[in-house]
Amino acid sequence: MKGGYWGRIAWVNLTSESVRIDEFDEEFAKKYLGGVGFGIKLVSDIVTKNVDPFSPRNVLVFATGPYQAAAIASAGRWSACARSPLTGYWGESNAGGHGGPELKKAGFDAIAIVGRAEKPTYLWIHDEKIEFRDASKYWGMDTAEATDALKEDVGDKNASVAAIGPAGENLVRYAVIANDKHGFFGRTGLGAVMGSKNLKALVIRGTGKPPIADPDKLKEVYQEVLNKVMKAPFTKVNSEDGQAAAVVPREENGLLPMKNWAQDRWPEGAKKIGTPRFTEELKPARWPCAYCVMGCHRRITNPEYESKTAGPEYETLAMIGSNLLIDDLKALVRANDLCNRYGIDTIEVGGVLGWAFEAYGAGVMGKEETDGIELKWGGGEALITMIEKISKREGLGDL
Repeated sequence: MKGGYWGRIAWVNLTSESVRIDEFDEEFAKKYLGGVGFGIKLVSDIVTKNVDPFSPRNVLVFATGPYQAAAIASAGRWSACARSPLTGYWGESNAGGHGGPELKKAGFDAIAIVGRAEKPTYLWIHDEKIEFRDASKYWGMDTAEATDALKEDVGDKNASVAAIGPAGENLVRYAVIANDKHGFFGRTGLGAVMGSKNLKALVIRGTGKPPIADPDKLKEVYQEVLNKVMKAPFTKVNSEDGQAAAVVPREENGLLPMKNWAQDRWPEGAKKIGTPRFTEELKPARWPCAYCVMGCHRRITNPEYESKTAGPEYETLAMIGSNLLIDDLKALVRANDLCNRYGIDTIEVGGVLGWAFEAYGAGVMGKEETDGIELKWGGGEALITMIEKISKREGLGDL
């Protein structure tokens, strides 16, 4: 193996609390590359068409690629894959945070998880070791609380934590996995797959130095690319304002979802939730993933908009904001933080509630079906109430 890989995949069986290390060669690396490529290979070799997504036989893979071996931009990303409980088919997601580089430095290119733990468990992955630890006292915690508590438990504030919240524990089919409070494996319900396995979190810390085939050449090429990236207008905008900068332009060119795409303009609403107001009100600071030069995630510093996790990005502002015609920025920050902490995908919940709001407005559903909640367009309080109910799968929240 010339570089970029350790050539090691850890197979973790939660049922038997056992670990097997499979080694791979350069030919395997070239064929599957890493990340999603590794995930497709590892999942499809075992998961047949009859395997239920919540079955212990489903394989949950966390994988890196060669990029995570180096301290370069984009190395902060990593992939998660499994059979999706949302669709019943293939599920993959890509997240930021710090987990990918830490997994690589811990001596693994990928972790493939099978089985179901007898009790709530977390994996402590550090420098070629994988420990099974009791997570009973963390079960029920939200992702932010669990992240802080698990770092304290392992005694390393620099550890990376990929955790599920109550939504994943309750098998909400669009539950996410949160990485370090600001990176999220979303869209395909992989948080629910973790919950079905009684797996609360992966806590990862590595101090190894992954092999790089030609460090000098990598440095030369990366510096050339980095110079172009830093000069690009998008880099400056994304660094200063984050993804909220896309809201107003998308409204102007007709790409912003509004009222389930039934409305074509919402200029005043877009201005209330997009930049420059977003930046002026929230006073956000950059919250970069590992080795990122932009830092598009936002750490909200205005105490009037308290948030324990990263502030809303474009897709969130679009799906739970403009799609529901909600222009109350404080309600959107609150809703986003609740989704992040409970472990609910903001894009999926925006789509689900868009349907519910439309059905309510058309008289298809009434207060009897909504547990007394008025699902009216623009209803920020209704949004927050529904997120609470969805995380518990309570009443109409069992969507």
